Amino acid sequence: EANSWAIFGIAYANRSKGNHIIVSKIERSSILESCQFLEKDGFEYISLSIQKNIYCKIGKTNFIKEKLLALLNEENSDWVNELLVDIYFREKNYEDAKNCFYNVKNFKSKFESFYTMGEIYFYESNYEDAIKFYQESLKNAPKGKIAFIYCRIGNCYFKLSDLENAKKYYLKANNLQSSKHSLLNLGKIEYLYHQKVNENKNNLDHLYDARKYLLLGFHGYPDDLFIKYELAKVEVEFGNYNFAMRHLDDILKVNNDRYALIEKAKIYQLEKKFGYAIDIYEKLIKEEEDKYIMLDLGKCYAMIGKREPALKYFNRILEITDGKDECAKIEKARLLRKTGSPEEAEEIIDTADKENNFEFYVVEQANLYYEQGKHNEAEQLLIDSIKKKPNNYRIYYALAKIQKKLGKLEDAIESINKAISINKLNSNVYFYQLAHHYHSDIQYLPGYMPILYTE
Repeated sequence: EANSWAIFGIAYANRSKGNHIIVSKIERSSILESCQFLEKDGFEYISLSIQKNIYCKIGKTNFIKEKLLALLNEENSDWVNELLVDIYFREKNYEDAKNCFYNVKNFKSKFESFYTMGEIYFYESNYEDAIKFYQESLKNAPKGKIAFIYCRIGNCYFKLSDLENAKKYYLKANNLQSSKHSLLNLGKIEYLYHQKVNENKNNLDHLYDARKYLLLGFHGYPDDLFIKYELAKVEVEFGNYNFAMRHLDDILKVNNDRYALIEKAKIYQLEKKFGYAIDIYEKLIKEEEDKYIMLDLGKCYAMIGKREPALKYFNRILEITDGKDECAKIEKARLLRKTGSPEEAEEIIDTADKENNFEFYVVEQANLYYEQGKHNEAEQLLIDSIKKKPNNYRIYYALAKIQKKLGKLEDAIESINKAISINKLNSNVYFYQLAHHYHSDIQYLPGYMPILYTE
Protein backbone atom coordinates (compact mmCIF):
# COMPACT_ATOMS: atom_id res chain seq x y z
CA GLU A 1 0.00 0.00 0.00
CA ALA A 2 2.85 2.41 0.84
CA ASN A 3 4.47 1.81 -2.56
CA SER A 4 1.17 2.33 -4.39
CA TRP A 5 0.33 5.55 -2.52
CA ALA A 6 3.85 6.93 -3.15
CA ILE A 7 3.71 6.22 -6.90
CA PHE A 8 0.13 7.45 -7.35
CA GLY A 9 0.87 10.60 -5.32
CA ILE A 10 4.01 11.54 -7.31
CA ALA A 11 2.47 10.63 -10.68
CA TYR A 12 -0.79 12.58 -10.29
CA ALA A 13 0.82 15.55 -8.49
CA ASN A 14 3.33 16.02 -11.34
CA ARG A 15 1.15 15.07 -14.30
CA SER A 16 1.31 18.61 -15.65
CA LYS A 17 5.12 18.29 -15.95
CA GLY A 18 5.06 14.92 -17.76
CA ASN A 19 3.45 11.50 -17.76
CA HIS A 20 6.39 9.18 -18.55
CA ILE A 21 7.20 6.36 -16.12
CA ILE A 22 10.39 4.25 -16.40
CA VAL A 23 10.87 1.27 -14.11
CA SER A 24 13.06 -1.86 -14.01
CA LYS A 25 11.50 -5.30 -14.48
CA ILE A 26 12.90 -6.61 -11.17
CA GLU A 27 10.78 -4.29 -9.00
CA ARG A 28 8.32 -5.98 -6.66
CA SER A 29 4.77 -6.53 -7.84
CA SER A 30 3.31 -3.61 -5.85
CA ILE A 31 5.47 -1.24 -7.96
CA LEU A 32 4.86 -2.89 -11.33
CA GLU A 33 1.10 -3.28 -10.84
CA SER A 34 0.78 0.37 -9.73
CA CYS A 35 2.56 1.47 -12.91
CA GLN A 36 0.36 -0.80 -15.03
CA PHE A 37 -2.74 0.79 -13.45
CA LEU A 38 -1.38 4.28 -14.28
CA GLU A 39 -0.73 3.16 -17.88
CA LYS A 40 -4.49 2.49 -18.22
CA ASP A 41 -5.10 6.05 -17.02
CA GLY A 42 -3.03 7.59 -19.85
CA PHE A 43 0.52 7.45 -18.49
CA GLU A 44 3.32 6.15 -20.75
CA TYR A 45 4.98 3.21 -19.02
CA ILE A 46 8.33 1.55 -19.92
CA SER A 47 9.87 -1.41 -18.06
CA LEU A 48 13.56 -2.16 -18.60
CA SER A 49 15.53 -5.41 -18.38
CA ILE A 50 18.52 -5.72 -16.07
CA GLN A 51 22.03 -6.72 -17.17
CA LYS A 52 24.58 -8.70 -15.13
CA ASN A 53 26.19 -5.47 -13.95
CA ILE A 54 22.80 -4.38 -12.48
CA TYR A 55 22.47 -1.53 -14.99
CA CYS A 56 19.19 -1.19 -16.84
CA LYS A 57 19.33 -2.38 -20.43
CA ILE A 58 17.80 0.59 -22.21
CA GLY A 59 16.17 -0.93 -25.26
CA LYS A 60 14.25 2.28 -25.97
CA THR A 61 17.04 4.79 -25.47
CA ASN A 62 15.97 6.95 -28.38
CA PHE A 63 12.42 7.19 -27.07
CA ILE A 64 13.62 8.19 -23.59
CA LYS A 65 16.10 10.66 -25.04
CA GLU A 66 13.44 12.26 -27.24
CA LYS A 67 11.14 12.73 -24.25
CA LEU A 68 13.97 14.24 -22.19
CA LEU A 69 14.98 16.58 -25.02
CA ALA A 70 11.36 17.70 -25.35
CA LEU A 71 11.35 18.55 -21.65
CA LEU A 72 14.67 20.34 -22.10
CA ASN A 73 13.19 22.57 -24.79
CA GLU A 74 10.31 23.51 -22.53
CA GLU A 75 12.51 24.44 -19.59
CA ASN A 76 16.28 24.14 -19.17
CA SER A 77 15.95 21.66 -16.34
CA ASP A 78 19.05 20.67 -14.40
CA TRP A 79 17.79 17.18 -13.66
CA VAL A 80 17.04 16.56 -17.35
CA ASN A 81 20.58 17.58 -18.30
CA GLU A 82 21.97 15.28 -15.63
CA LEU A 83 19.99 12.34 -17.03
CA LEU A 84 21.14 13.17 -20.55
CA VAL A 85 24.78 13.19 -19.41
CA ASP A 86 24.40 9.57 -18.38
CA ILE A 87 22.52 8.54 -21.54
CA TYR A 88 25.02 10.24 -23.87
CA PHE A 89 27.91 8.70 -21.93
CA ARG A 90 26.49 5.20 -22.38
CA GLU A 91 26.10 5.94 -26.11
CA LYS A 92 29.77 7.11 -26.15
CA ASN A 93 28.57 10.48 -27.40
CA TYR A 94 31.02 12.33 -25.19
CA GLU A 95 30.67 15.81 -26.71
CA ASP A 96 26.90 16.00 -26.12
CA ALA A 97 27.41 14.53 -22.63
CA LYS A 98 29.86 17.31 -21.80
CA ASN A 99 27.56 19.99 -23.22
CA CYS A 100 24.69 18.79 -21.02
CA PHE A 101 26.97 18.67 -17.97
CA TYR A 102 28.10 22.27 -18.41
CA ASN A 103 24.44 23.38 -18.75
CA VAL A 104 23.65 22.19 -15.21
CA LYS A 105 23.58 24.98 -12.63
CA ASN A 106 22.63 23.09 -9.48
CA PHE A 107 23.53 19.41 -9.35
CA LYS A 108 21.16 17.03 -7.62
CA SER A 109 23.50 14.03 -7.96
CA LYS A 110 26.97 15.54 -7.77
CA PHE A 111 28.77 12.25 -7.34
CA GLU A 112 27.30 10.53 -10.41
CA SER A 113 27.66 13.58 -12.66
CA PHE A 114 31.25 14.41 -11.72
CA TYR A 115 32.27 10.75 -11.76
CA THR A 116 30.75 10.32 -15.23
CA MET A 117 32.69 13.36 -16.46
CA GLY A 118 35.86 11.80 -15.05
CA GLU A 119 35.10 8.64 -17.03
CA ILE A 120 34.49 10.64 -20.20
CA TYR A 121 37.83 12.45 -19.97
CA PHE A 122 39.58 9.18 -19.07
CA TYR A 123 38.26 7.45 -22.19
CA GLU A 124 39.28 10.49 -24.23
CA SER A 125 42.82 10.09 -22.80
CA ASN A 126 42.59 13.55 -21.19
CA TYR A 127 43.95 12.27 -17.90
CA GLU A 128 44.63 15.67 -16.30
CA ASP A 129 40.94 16.70 -16.55
CA ALA A 130 39.83 13.19 -15.59
CA ILE A 131 41.79 13.53 -12.33
CA LYS A 132 40.07 16.86 -11.55
CA PHE A 133 36.57 15.39 -11.95
CA TYR A 134 37.38 12.17 -10.08
CA GLN A 135 38.71 14.26 -7.18
CA GLU A 136 35.57 16.43 -7.23
CA SER A 137 33.38 13.31 -7.20
CA LEU A 138 35.18 12.12 -4.03
CA LYS A 139 33.57 14.98 -2.06
CA ASN A 140 30.14 13.31 -2.37
CA ALA A 141 31.15 9.70 -3.01
CA PRO A 142 29.48 6.84 -1.11
CA LYS A 143 31.94 5.00 1.14
CA GLY A 144 31.83 1.90 -1.05
CA LYS A 145 32.99 3.87 -4.10
CA ILE A 146 35.96 5.77 -2.63
CA ALA A 147 38.54 2.98 -3.06
CA PHE A 148 37.45 2.45 -6.66
CA ILE A 149 37.83 6.17 -7.46
CA TYR A 150 41.29 6.21 -5.86
CA CYS A 151 42.18 3.40 -8.27
CA ARG A 152 40.85 5.42 -11.22
CA ILE A 153 42.96 8.42 -10.18
CA GLY A 154 45.94 6.07 -9.83
CA ASN A 155 45.26 4.82 -13.38
CA CYS A 156 45.36 8.41 -14.67
CA TYR A 157 48.70 9.14 -13.02
CA PHE A 158 50.04 5.79 -14.28
CA LYS A 159 49.03 6.74 -17.83
CA LEU A 160 50.83 10.07 -17.33
CA SER A 161 53.97 8.14 -16.17
CA ASP A 162 53.74 9.88 -12.78
CA LEU A 163 54.67 6.77 -10.78
CA GLU A 164 54.92 8.56 -7.45
CA ASN A 165 51.33 9.89 -7.48
CA ALA A 166 50.03 6.67 -9.05
CA LYS A 167 51.54 4.68 -6.19
CA LYS A 168 50.12 7.16 -3.64
CA TYR A 169 46.53 6.65 -4.85
CA TYR A 170 46.83 2.88 -5.32
CA LEU A 171 48.06 2.67 -1.71
CA LYS A 172 45.09 4.79 -0.57
CA ALA A 173 42.74 2.45 -2.43
CA ASN A 174 44.45 -0.64 -1.04
CA ASN A 175 44.33 0.67 2.53
CA LEU A 176 40.57 1.18 2.24
CA GLN A 177 39.78 -1.98 0.34
CA SER A 178 42.39 -4.36 -1.04
CA SER A 179 41.71 -5.35 -4.63
CA LYS A 180 43.52 -7.20 -7.38
CA HIS A 181 43.61 -3.98 -9.40
CA SER A 182 45.46 -1.97 -6.75
CA LEU A 183 47.82 -4.84 -5.85
CA LEU A 184 48.61 -5.58 -9.50
CA ASN A 185 49.42 -1.96 -10.29
CA LEU A 186 51.46 -1.47 -7.11
CA GLY A 187 53.51 -4.48 -8.17
CA LYS A 188 53.96 -3.08 -11.68
CA ILE A 189 55.05 0.31 -10.33
CA GLU A 190 57.65 -1.20 -7.98
CA TYR A 191 58.96 -3.32 -10.85
CA LEU A 192 59.27 -0.20 -13.04
CA TYR A 193 61.06 1.60 -10.20
CA HIS A 194 63.50 -1.30 -10.03
CA GLN A 195 64.15 -1.10 -13.77
CA LYS A 196 64.22 2.67 -14.26
CA VAL A 197 65.34 4.23 -11.00
CA ASN A 198 67.86 1.56 -10.12
CA GLU A 199 69.57 0.76 -13.41
CA ASN A 200 72.53 -0.96 -11.79
CA LYS A 201 70.29 -3.23 -9.68
CA ASN A 202 72.31 -2.69 -6.53
CA ASN A 203 69.25 -1.99 -4.37
CA LEU A 204 66.64 -4.75 -4.45
CA ASP A 205 64.07 -3.01 -2.24
CA HIS A 206 61.74 -2.17 -5.13
CA LEU A 207 61.95 -5.71 -6.48
CA TYR A 208 61.08 -7.17 -3.06
CA ASP A 209 58.15 -4.75 -2.79
CA ALA A 210 56.96 -5.73 -6.27
CA ARG A 211 56.99 -9.39 -5.27
CA LYS A 212 55.20 -8.58 -1.98
CA TYR A 213 52.26 -6.84 -3.68
CA LEU A 214 51.99 -9.40 -6.47
CA LEU A 215 52.10 -12.34 -4.05
CA LEU A 216 49.32 -10.71 -2.00
CA GLY A 217 47.36 -10.37 -5.22
CA PHE A 218 48.13 -13.97 -6.20
CA HIS A 219 46.99 -15.39 -2.85
CA GLY A 220 43.79 -13.33 -2.97
CA TYR A 221 43.10 -13.92 -6.67
CA PRO A 222 44.97 -17.12 -7.65
CA ASP A 223 43.31 -17.34 -11.07
CA ASP A 224 44.10 -13.80 -12.24
CA LEU A 225 46.30 -14.10 -15.34
CA PHE A 226 47.60 -10.51 -15.23
CA ILE A 227 48.96 -11.00 -11.71
CA LYS A 228 50.57 -14.29 -12.74
CA TYR A 229 52.25 -12.62 -15.72
CA GLU A 230 53.73 -9.76 -13.67
CA LEU A 231 54.79 -12.15 -10.92
CA ALA A 232 56.57 -14.33 -13.48
CA LYS A 233 58.59 -11.30 -14.65
CA VAL A 234 59.63 -10.51 -11.07
CA GLU A 235 60.62 -14.12 -10.34
CA VAL A 236 62.81 -14.07 -13.47
CA GLU A 237 64.66 -11.06 -12.02
CA PHE A 238 65.33 -13.08 -8.86
CA GLY A 239 66.46 -16.08 -10.94
CA ASN A 240 63.52 -18.23 -9.79
CA TYR A 241 62.90 -19.66 -13.25
CA ASN A 242 60.85 -22.65 -12.09
CA PHE A 243 58.31 -20.45 -10.30
CA ALA A 244 58.16 -18.11 -13.28
CA MET A 245 57.60 -21.01 -15.68
CA ARG A 246 54.79 -22.35 -13.50
CA HIS A 247 52.92 -19.03 -13.70
CA LEU A 248 53.47 -18.71 -17.46
CA ASP A 249 52.28 -22.28 -18.08
CA ASP A 250 49.10 -21.51 -16.10
CA ILE A 251 48.48 -18.55 -18.42
CA LEU A 252 49.14 -20.59 -21.57
CA LYS A 253 46.67 -23.28 -20.45
CA VAL A 254 43.92 -20.64 -20.62
CA ASN A 255 44.99 -18.83 -23.80
CA ASN A 256 47.94 -18.77 -26.18
CA ASP A 257 49.11 -15.38 -24.89
CA ARG A 258 51.90 -13.89 -27.03
CA TYR A 259 53.56 -12.05 -24.15
CA ALA A 260 53.58 -15.16 -21.96
CA LEU A 261 55.25 -17.08 -24.79
CA ILE A 262 57.90 -14.36 -25.14
CA GLU A 263 58.66 -14.48 -21.39
CA LYS A 264 58.87 -18.27 -21.54
CA ALA A 265 61.35 -18.09 -24.43
CA LYS A 266 63.43 -15.56 -22.51
CA ILE A 267 63.64 -17.94 -19.55
CA TYR A 268 64.82 -20.74 -21.84
CA GLN A 269 67.41 -18.29 -23.16
CA LEU A 270 68.62 -17.50 -19.63
CA GLU A 271 68.79 -21.22 -18.83
CA LYS A 272 70.84 -21.71 -22.03
CA LYS A 273 68.14 -23.98 -23.49
CA PHE A 274 68.47 -22.20 -26.80
CA GLY A 275 66.72 -24.86 -28.89
CA TYR A 276 63.47 -24.46 -26.92
CA ALA A 277 63.75 -20.67 -27.12
CA ILE A 278 64.33 -20.81 -30.89
CA ASP A 279 61.22 -22.96 -31.41
CA ILE A 280 59.03 -20.39 -29.64
CA TYR A 281 60.63 -17.36 -31.29
CA GLU A 282 60.33 -18.88 -34.78
CA LYS A 283 56.59 -19.47 -34.27
CA LEU A 284 56.10 -15.91 -33.03
CA ILE A 285 58.03 -14.43 -35.97
CA LYS A 286 55.72 -16.23 -38.42
CA GLU A 287 52.75 -14.49 -36.78
CA GLU A 288 54.32 -11.01 -36.64
CA GLU A 289 57.73 -9.64 -37.62
CA ASP A 290 58.97 -8.09 -34.38
CA LYS A 291 62.50 -6.66 -34.23
CA TYR A 292 62.90 -7.44 -30.52
CA ILE A 293 62.02 -11.09 -31.05
CA MET A 294 64.33 -11.24 -34.09
CA LEU A 295 67.14 -9.83 -31.95
CA ASP A 296 66.71 -12.53 -29.30
CA LEU A 297 66.34 -15.17 -32.00
CA GLY A 298 69.59 -14.05 -33.59
CA LYS A 299 71.31 -14.18 -30.18
CA CYS A 300 70.10 -17.75 -29.65
CA TYR A 301 71.40 -18.89 -33.02
CA ALA A 302 74.72 -17.16 -32.30
CA MET A 303 75.01 -18.97 -28.95
CA ILE A 304 74.70 -22.40 -30.60
CA GLY A 305 77.21 -21.47 -33.30
CA LYS A 306 74.79 -21.02 -36.21
CA ARG A 307 76.27 -17.96 -37.86
CA GLU A 308 74.09 -17.71 -40.98
CA PRO A 309 70.61 -17.74 -39.38
CA ALA A 310 71.88 -15.34 -36.69
CA LEU A 311 73.22 -12.95 -39.35
CA LYS A 312 69.94 -13.26 -41.27
CA TYR A 313 67.94 -11.88 -38.35
CA PHE A 314 70.46 -9.17 -37.39
CA ASN A 315 70.57 -8.03 -41.03
CA ARG A 316 66.78 -8.05 -41.27
CA ILE A 317 66.52 -5.75 -38.23
CA LEU A 318 69.06 -3.37 -39.75
CA GLU A 319 67.13 -3.46 -43.04
CA ILE A 320 63.77 -2.50 -41.54
CA THR A 321 65.35 0.20 -39.32
CA ASP A 322 67.54 1.71 -42.07
CA GLY A 323 70.65 0.55 -40.24
CA LYS A 324 69.81 2.53 -37.10
CA ASP A 325 69.18 -0.26 -34.59
CA GLU A 326 72.21 -0.10 -32.29
CA CYS A 327 71.48 -3.38 -30.50
CA ALA A 328 71.45 -5.29 -33.80
CA LYS A 329 74.72 -3.58 -34.78
CA ILE A 330 76.44 -4.62 -31.56
CA GLU A 331 75.18 -8.21 -31.72
CA LYS A 332 76.24 -8.51 -35.35
CA ALA A 333 79.70 -7.16 -34.51
CA ARG A 334 79.98 -9.61 -31.61
CA LEU A 335 79.01 -12.52 -33.88
CA LEU A 336 81.46 -11.49 -36.60
CA ARG A 337 84.25 -11.12 -34.05
CA LYS A 338 83.63 -14.59 -32.63
CA THR A 339 83.34 -16.26 -36.04
CA GLY A 340 86.58 -15.01 -37.53
CA SER A 341 85.66 -11.68 -39.14
CA PRO A 342 87.25 -9.11 -36.80
CA GLU A 343 87.75 -6.51 -39.56
CA GLU A 344 84.03 -6.46 -40.39
CA ALA A 345 83.23 -6.32 -36.68
CA GLU A 346 85.52 -3.32 -36.21
CA GLU A 347 83.83 -1.49 -39.10
CA ILE A 348 80.43 -1.91 -37.46
CA ILE A 349 81.70 -0.85 -34.03
CA ASP A 350 83.17 2.31 -35.56
CA THR A 351 79.67 3.32 -36.75
CA ALA A 352 77.95 2.54 -33.42
CA ASP A 353 76.29 5.20 -31.27
CA LYS A 354 78.98 5.16 -28.61
CA GLU A 355 77.15 7.53 -26.27
CA ASN A 356 73.83 5.67 -25.96
CA ASN A 357 75.33 2.17 -26.14
CA PHE A 358 78.51 2.94 -24.25
CA GLU A 359 78.94 -0.27 -22.27
CA PHE A 360 78.30 -2.60 -25.24
CA TYR A 361 80.62 -0.59 -27.48
CA VAL A 362 83.40 -0.58 -24.87
CA VAL A 363 83.17 -4.31 -24.12
CA GLU A 364 83.18 -5.27 -27.79
CA GLN A 365 86.04 -2.91 -28.61
CA ALA A 366 88.05 -4.32 -25.70
CA ASN A 367 87.43 -7.89 -26.88
CA LEU A 368 88.57 -6.91 -30.39
CA TYR A 369 91.74 -5.38 -29.01
CA TYR A 370 92.44 -8.50 -27.01
CA GLU A 371 91.94 -10.84 -29.98
CA GLN A 372 94.24 -8.64 -32.05
CA GLY A 373 96.92 -9.13 -29.40
CA LYS A 374 96.48 -5.60 -27.99
CA HIS A 375 96.06 -6.84 -24.43
CA ASN A 376 97.20 -3.74 -22.61
CA GLU A 377 95.08 -1.50 -24.89
CA ALA A 378 92.02 -3.62 -24.04
CA GLU A 379 92.66 -3.30 -20.32
CA GLN A 380 93.33 0.44 -20.54
CA LEU A 381 90.14 1.06 -22.56
CA LEU A 382 88.05 -0.58 -19.85
CA ILE A 383 89.86 1.23 -17.03
CA ASP A 384 89.29 4.57 -18.79
CA SER A 385 85.63 3.63 -19.38
CA ILE A 386 85.12 2.97 -15.67
CA LYS A 387 86.12 6.57 -14.98
CA LYS A 388 83.25 7.64 -17.22
CA LYS A 389 80.75 4.99 -15.98
CA PRO A 390 81.92 4.06 -12.46
CA ASN A 391 78.76 2.08 -11.60
CA ASN A 392 78.54 -0.18 -14.63
CA TYR A 393 79.00 -3.77 -13.48
CA ARG A 394 79.32 -5.18 -17.02
CA ILE A 395 82.49 -3.14 -17.66
CA TYR A 396 84.02 -4.36 -14.39
CA TYR A 397 83.13 -7.94 -15.31
CA ALA A 398 84.73 -7.57 -18.77
CA LEU A 399 87.81 -6.01 -17.16
CA ALA A 400 88.10 -8.94 -14.73
CA LYS A 401 88.06 -11.46 -17.58
CA ILE A 402 90.83 -9.62 -19.45
CA GLN A 403 92.88 -9.16 -16.28
CA LYS A 404 92.58 -12.90 -15.62
CA LYS A 405 93.86 -13.63 -19.13
CA LEU A 406 96.76 -11.25 -18.48
CA GLY A 407 97.56 -13.13 -15.26
CA LYS A 408 96.63 -10.21 -13.01
CA LEU A 409 94.62 -12.36 -10.63
CA GLU A 410 94.43 -9.99 -7.68
CA ASP A 411 93.32 -7.14 -9.96
CA ALA A 412 90.73 -9.47 -11.51
CA ILE A 413 89.35 -10.39 -8.09
CA GLU A 414 89.12 -6.71 -7.17
CA SER A 415 87.18 -5.99 -10.38
CA ILE A 416 84.83 -8.94 -9.77
CA ASN A 417 84.18 -7.82 -6.21
CA LYS A 418 83.30 -4.37 -7.53
CA ALA A 419 80.88 -5.92 -10.05
CA ILE A 420 79.29 -7.92 -7.20
CA SER A 421 78.88 -4.82 -5.04
CA ILE A 422 77.09 -3.05 -7.90
CA ASN A 423 74.89 -5.92 -9.06
CA LYS A 424 73.91 -8.19 -6.18
CA LEU A 425 71.42 -10.08 -8.33
CA ASN A 426 74.15 -11.77 -10.38
CA SER A 427 76.71 -12.14 -7.59
CA ASN A 428 76.38 -15.95 -7.64
CA VAL A 429 77.41 -15.94 -11.30
CA TYR A 430 80.50 -13.87 -10.57
CA PHE A 431 81.53 -15.98 -7.57
CA TYR A 432 81.26 -19.07 -9.76
CA GLN A 433 83.36 -17.42 -12.47
CA LEU A 434 86.09 -16.59 -9.96
CA ALA A 435 86.15 -20.09 -8.50
CA HIS A 436 86.09 -21.66 -11.96
CA HIS A 437 88.87 -19.49 -13.40
CA TYR A 438 91.21 -19.40 -10.44
CA HIS A 439 91.00 -22.82 -8.79
CA SER A 440 94.26 -23.91 -10.42
CA ASP A 441 96.02 -20.89 -8.89
CA ILE A 442 94.76 -21.45 -5.36
CA GLN A 443 98.30 -21.87 -4.03
CA TYR A 444 98.97 -18.25 -5.00
CA LEU A 445 95.80 -16.83 -3.46
CA PRO A 446 95.10 -18.89 -0.33
CA GLY A 447 93.24 -16.04 1.35
CA TYR A 448 90.66 -15.56 -1.40
CA MET A 449 89.68 -18.94 -2.76
CA PRO A 450 88.08 -20.68 0.28
CA ILE A 451 85.78 -17.68 0.63
CA LEU A 452 84.82 -17.85 -3.04
CA TYR A 453 84.08 -21.57 -2.90
CA THR A 454 81.97 -21.08 0.22
CA GLU A 455 79.95 -18.31 -1.39
